[in-house]
Amino acid sequence: MPSSYGSEFKLIDKTIFPLKGTTGYEHVATIQYGLREFMCFRHLASLQMWIEEITGGHLEKIERR
Repeated sequence: MPSSYGSEFKLIDKTIFPLKGTTGYEHVATIQYGLREFMCFRHLASLQMWIEEITGGHLEKIERR
């Protein structure tokens, strides 16, 4: 990977807030890796958390391997 891409994750927003248009979901963090950005979400009832990558103006869920 080119060095200008970035080699570490950076926490750029750790503000917890409810997601507009949803019930029981909240933003937990936004993370940056080079030019890529990821958002972490939590479902309050189940406490399930997941990460989605922001690609082309929309979110794309990252599946566990």
